Amino acid sequence: MVWNRKTPGNLKDQRMLWQPLSVWIILLLGASILVAACGKKADPFIAKKKISASVTSITARYEKGIIKLDGELLWAGGRQDKDREKPKIRVDYGHYGPGNAPCATCPVDFTNHRIVSAIPTKDGRFVARLEVPEQEGVYLLRVRVVGEDGGLGPPSETVRVKIQ
Repeated sequence: MVWNRKTPGNLKDQRMLWQPLSVWIILLLGASILVAACGKKADPFIAKKKISASVTSITARYEKGIIKLDGELLWAGGRQDKDREKPKIRVDYGHYGPGNAPCATCPVDFTNHRIVSAIPTKDGRFVARLEVPEQEGVYLLRVRVVGEDGGLGPPSETVRVKIQ
């Protein structure tokens, strides 16, 4: 058969060839976009492990630019003595000027934090020192044990230290 452009039958045959091909092209384009949109978004990471050591019965007192913290370190079973020699603690704290301290049940904005060494005592307690500027007002503090990999233990209760 000789192909003639003006013959309507040949044009119809030509359209019939392109219709299934165009459907397949659209399906492949859609599938490739879907595959590119799903999957890996960032490099994989291992979440920091929470440690099971915690701080309880914490007290704090202020003396000449230093807040002295005293509390009890509770270690979960299975920890080696090497881990207990010089534990690090993270002290989250916020300073409020005179008359601006939040109430006991109000949320506290712990705007600052420092990681300090805790000195354990033989009776399972620890002592730590936090240097702060001498400003009148109230410091609100919360303490957490820091693991070797940077993981944090549960937060302690909030402690208030008044500076006059």
